[in-house]
Amino acid sequence: MYVLNMDKRNYWLIIMLMIKDVSEDAISSDELQSIAKMIADAVAGKKPLEMLTPEKARLFDKNSSSFLSPKSRELKKIEDRMIAGTDCDMAIRIYQPHSDKSELPGLVFFHGGDSAGGNLATVICLKCRDEKLSPPASQLLLYPVTDAFSETNSKKDYADGLLLTSSAMNWFHGHYLESSEQAKNPYVYPLRAKNLVGLPLALVITAGFDPLRDEGLAYGNRLGAAGVNVTHSCYTSMIHGFMFFAGGIPQRGEDIKESARFLERTLS
Repeated sequence: MYVLNMDKRNYWLIIMLMIKDVSEDAISSDELQSIAKMIADAVAGKKPLEMLTPEKARLFDKNSSSFLSPKSRELKKIEDRMIAGTDCDMAIRIYQPHSDKSELPGLVFFHGGDSAGGNLATVICLKCRDEKLSPPASQLLLYPVTDAFSETNSKKDYADGLLLTSSAMNWFHGHYLESSEQAKNPYVYPLRAKNLVGLPLALVITAGFDPLRDEGLAYGNRLGAAGVNVTHSCYTSMIHGFMFFAGGIPQRGEDIKESARFLERTLS
């Protein structure tokens, strides 16, 4: 996704216009297009992602800043360690906050996946099931990529102008796949799996104005049909990548709260 540099006047206008619309259905709000247009205007003039090399795209993302990104907190120490696992050592990173207390509670950070990360998260669940490995406790899938070449209404309706475009998605797929035959592999696009029986319970979050909206719903429906306990929430007034807006738009915190409640329920 693009990281935005935008005028503060537009930023506050976006805040005032945000609407808390959540639906179990994959639909879009009637009132979002003006917000999406302002965000699109904020990135107008930037070179399209598909015109960059992967290296330049990463550099662009790293060097960009956004009023909508969460603010970073200063930490006392960040430490990388290796700990012993069942089959191999695992790399972990420990974040220590500033505090006057000599002892602090430990918090284990669990991450799901958003967009391509949602794809990888559920593919890991498929692999664990098929290879009879210990599965994750649950799946938190945020507007996931589940089938590159499905023809859906959302892909047609939101192909351009809303940050994630059809040409950008083609760019991603072109770099991800070595051949078109790989698109049939369920470990590449999990909606192609013959069955989804036995996968962990899931929360699937989609956005109303996202080209990936309908494939996210389709995957959630497939999970439910396979007997998986699944919840789908469509934030109907949002676009792809909206979880990253939470730091600048307090009104959009409900998506993070919903995700946190899901993890608390499934991991406790």
